[in-house]
Amino acid sequence: MRGKVIYKIIIAAMFICSVYILIVKGMPIPGKNVWNNEEIVEEDGDNGEEEERKEESELRLYQIGEEVTFGSYTYKVNSAMESKEKGNFPAPTDYSKRYTFDESGNITGDDSYVVVNLTIVNNTKEIKELYLNSMALVVYKNNTTTECDYSECVSSSKLEGYGRKDYFRTDFEPSVEYTYDLVFIIPDQSLKTKRGRLVISRQDPSTRKEDEDKTRLVEVNF
Repeated sequence: MRGKVIYKIIIAAMFICSVYILIVKGMPIPGKNVWNNEEIVEEDGDNGEEEERKEESELRLYQIGEEVTFGSYTYKVNSAMESKEKGNFPAPTDYSKRYTFDESGNITGDDSYVVVNLTIVNNTKEIKELYLNSMALVVYKNNTTTECDYSECVSSSKLEGYGRKDYFRTDFEPSVEYTYDLVFIIPDQSLKTKRGRLVISRQDPSTRKEDEDKTRLVEVNF
């Protein structure tokens, strides 16, 4: 009997100490109500909506004038032309060991410029960085073979500071159309076919599945 009384005194003392700590020491009250088992839910300002990603265009061969959504961007080739004369872009003097130019930047050897006019739109809600020299052009050597001549982008309109390491690095504001002349150099013999393909490469970080889907092709005629 005496033991039961002592036990009750100990329980009462523990309860009083707990109340004292909560009130006097200012310790936080649990978020869960232990008396009725109701949970206190904190409101979250996030409405749970994720930014919608524009669906990528299917893997197929595209034509001039068609929009191609790939990664964070939508691309559209507006036109393509070949010329020996330098247009409204810096002469690609870094390539003078491979090609011959006059003092005005016109090509004097057995090659020509191919200028692809391309519009790009950033589909995200933030400024994105894109390297324009990630584009390439392949042109069939003749109409009966799959062999091609390949050219990386060697110059572009509307960019400043030709020769800088980051010359082709370009910032794209969200939802704004940017149009550039991308410049390639192809042997004249291959240009007789009058057809080639612009290669658009994925640049943003991608999933394993997307890593297996790295390019889109646009058929260009000049």
